[in-house]
Amino acid sequence: MTFAGRQVLVTGASGFVGSALASRLVVEGARVFGLSRHGVGPKAGIEWLTGDLEDAERLTDVTRGVDTVFHVGGMVGHFGDRDRYMQVNVGGTRNIIEACRRNGVKTLVFTSTPSVIADGSGHFGVDETHPYSTRFESPYSESKAAAEKIVRESNTAALRTVCIRPHMIWGPGPSHWVGGLRKLSRSRTLYQIGSGTNRVGMTYMDDCVSAHIAAGRAVEADSAVGGQAFFIHSGSPVLLWEWVRDLARALGLDPVRGKIPARPAAAAARVCDMLVRMSGGSLHFPVSRYLITELTTDHYSRIDKARAMLGYEPQVSVAEGIARMAEAERLARATAQPIVEASLSI
Repeated sequence: MTFAGRQVLVTGASGFVGSALASRLVVEGARVFGLSRHGVGPKAGIEWLTGDLEDAERLTDVTRGVDTVFHVGGMVGHFGDRDRYMQVNVGGTRNIIEACRRNGVKTLVFTSTPSVIADGSGHFGVDETHPYSTRFESPYSESKAAAEKIVRESNTAALRTVCIRPHMIWGPGPSHWVGGLRKLSRSRTLYQIGSGTNRVGMTYMDDCVSAHIAAGRAVEADSAVGGQAFFIHSGSPVLLWEWVRDLARALGLDPVRGKIPARPAAAAARVCDMLVRMSGGSLHFPVSRYLITELTTDHYSRIDKARAMLGYEPQVSVAEGIARMAEAERLARATAQPIVEASLSI
């Protein structure tokens, strides 16, 4: 199956993942509609549409005549107003599914997250049989788990659905991980949290996009893929803080300045989370229990299922990704181009 000549809608198309995916689909020969709240984005070849995931009527309009929807858009972050996360990520996903059903959209690919199984503990070598968490540290994780369940349960012969869970997406552009690293380095507050021995899965943007496209092809070609979820990453575990040090060095950033033990960091994060809840989500802090857990524990899964059923095979190792980032940094500085970045959220 090829996307050439297909009509494809990408939600969240002006964001980090959505913009890269929409651009690749243009190269694949698809007619690509990019949906964003502002209806504009930096990428050429995309037909930009204004719309909000909470506007069910608008979603019905923009899905008419569409063959495949890549539902990438949503609210991200590591803490905040739970009700708002549920409205956007769960309610918005329900709206997308209903719009697809009304207009006969054939396939829906949902961008999920490994944090649907996050429960405050580490996970290493788990696969997709691992159950959803029942005690979430973040409303983001809770809302994505609820949305993923809805997508999987909505799989039918008329609308085939599939979910992918990319680990820690990074690369040039507004990457939350890389943007957070830049800001911490610039403020001289880049400290290692915990022992630095935690192993994680990471996904360079090119592989993340390839996984989306592989999922879209596979779910249309094979009904057995419908209703499934797939972990995605570079194929090998990475020591998180080794990656931080190597990337900071490659980008010419201020290095890690020291270490903070995990236990006091977690205690401070609990206080921050409590204050956020008391404020109804109006307060924001750079740390949360969820973020500290992500920075100090293992979170690495198997990708055998994605390899077998989607034909996914990662192409960009962490070392290669760092080399690409260093070259992009060099070119940006040589041409005085602004460095696009985002705050750290997972």
